[in-house]
Amino acid sequence: MDETQATTGTEPTSPLEQAHQAKRARDLTGELTALTRGHEQLETASWAPTRIGDRVVLTVGASGGRPGHTETYEVVSSSDRDPIWEETELRLVSHTAATDADAGWYAGPPEFGGGDAIETAWMEAGPDRLAIIRGGVVVHQGRHAETGLPPRDVDAIAAASKYVKHGLSPMGGSFLACICPKEPCGGVSQERKGCPEHDREPCQRWHWAAECPAR
Repeated sequence: MDETQATTGTEPTSPLEQAHQAKRARDLTGELTALTRGHEQLETASWAPTRIGDRVVLTVGASGGRPGHTETYEVVSSSDRDPIWEETELRLVSHTAATDADAGWYAGPPEFGGGDAIETAWMEAGPDRLAIIRGGVVVHQGRHAETGLPPRDVDAIAAASKYVKHGLSPMGGSFLACICPKEPCGGVSQERKGCPEHDREPCQRWHWAAECPAR
């Protein structure tokens, strides 16, 4: 399962908010970097792109006297709503907001230019507040995100994985110069001696084999 990188402070900051902060500081480079990094994190995630049937849970923090809530979306084919579209979009499935008007901001239509169905939510709400569930398995959970699923039985997951983990680069996928055998997700479970990447013991992002998003 992918997790977002640690954020500064106690509250998550979305790529768009990071860009706004840089803009207010008149930091054009920082503004462009925040937007570019946000898109790269989405595009290079081991589970990306989202697939039809994926569930996306957005955790909205309390604000302005309103309590926090969750919104659950499903990735669906846009052609189900309009035959003209042959892309994917988010459809609101349920929410815990006080009223219907307070939820569903990220439901359809398709992203402009054929982008990932969660692109707007990823950039605006931020990966820290999103959880993505594929076939009952959490493939991404931000540090401030709920899943709506029962607590994970880590011992059972480890046993089902035969205690094998897949190691990915911090950005997801394979290291550029890695010569080790690759798992379907691009990660490595058995490091090869002499690998120019793994011989230097790099920081890696891990998930159990039974929870591999590429299964």
